[in-house]
Amino acid sequence: MKQHRANTWNQFINNVASPQPSAFWSTVKSLNKKRSIEFSAITEGNRTIKAPDEILQCLSRHFQSRFTAPVMNRNNPTDKEALDLWELLDKANPEDIQLVNQCSDLKFISEEVWQVIKSLKGKNSSGFDLISNKMIKNLPHNYSNILTKQYNALFSLSYWDKNWKQARTICFNKVDSPAPTTQQLRPISLLPVMGKIYERLFLFRFQKWLNNFGILPWQKSGARAKQCTVSRVNHLLEQTYTSLLYNTFTLVVFIDFLQVFDILWQEERTMKIVLNGQLSNNIILQRGAPQGSVFGPIAYIVTHYDLQQIFKVPENNHLYVDDLGCVFIPNIYKKIQTSTSRNPRYNQSRPNKAATICNRMTSTSKQQKNGVRNFYQGCQESNTKYQFRWYSTSAKEKF
Repeated sequence: MKQHRANTWNQFINNVASPQPSAFWSTVKSLNKKRSIEFSAITEGNRTIKAPDEILQCLSRHFQSRFTAPVMNRNNPTDKEALDLWELLDKANPEDIQLVNQCSDLKFISEEVWQVIKSLKGKNSSGFDLISNKMIKNLPHNYSNILTKQYNALFSLSYWDKNWKQARTICFNKVDSPAPTTQQLRPISLLPVMGKIYERLFLFRFQKWLNNFGILPWQKSGARAKQCTVSRVNHLLEQTYTSLLYNTFTLVVFIDFLQVFDILWQEERTMKIVLNGQLSNNIILQRGAPQGSVFGPIAYIVTHYDLQQIFKVPENNHLYVDDLGCVFIPNIYKKIQTSTSRNPRYNQSRPNKAATICNRMTSTSKQQKNGVRNFYQGCQESNTKYQFRWYSTSAKEKF
């Protein structure tokens, strides 16, 4: 027993000291992981719903209204462009689509399919097909040849099975209350594993296209290979430290967007909620990406790939999936009084410009997570209170 404890402790220390970020973060998360409190009721307005069938009906109404079709406005240039393109695709001849698919690079070899299978997490949870990731990962290698032929045939027809769009959904409580509201629940979509493989194979080619044409800027991290949290934090710290070297301050505006994956427009999706062994009726979802989708985060960051271009200094803006950090670095050749007096006026336009993009993407921000931080060292800090459309704060951080 003592030897086992010693080995476990040594393994823990090695993971914490590991140069690999994934090993470090997985170890730290295991220490801070908080178990979700099971809920036995739902709070809706002034009443509490306790009957299981009524809870399912309440959740069904909530998710159906939450994922309604987006309201399109032809006076909006972005909406008009999207509608025109959608109508053009609807008029496309199926034979022309098949001809284009024959010339596409959506053709795979067995080793690529096998690589995708091995990249799946070994989880026991499954969708309605009752096939888990762990079961697929235990298949013999020669089965990849059979799957490769089938997936290539599906890609040649641009076919996506509707059963792969049906999610088995379970809800976790995000708060400590045993009777949360519907907004305080996190839906987890359990998708068919065959659809996950199909999705990852498409991402093989899609990410290659993104890299070849340089679609995503270097300011954007998250959901990208070799662009993780550490890389974005390093860029932010580098800019902050540069200002501190010149004995001046750095103002950073942090913005967190609300329910970003719900604004993606994916059709023909359905879900059924599982609660204490009971199953809800089929719920039709007219927009939004499922939580378990690997394509959802990529699709979101591509939709606003040009977000940093609306700012005066694009390189001073940091994007991490649905988070935005705007950095203001004052002119070192001006007096501190001049810089601080310009500071609110200069930065007033920056979050408001982000608000314009939010409206274009029909997204809002999480006001409780937004904030302004003024980093300084040794210089006279500004006593200005920064007032924006979303928040008002005068927070400071001293190094």
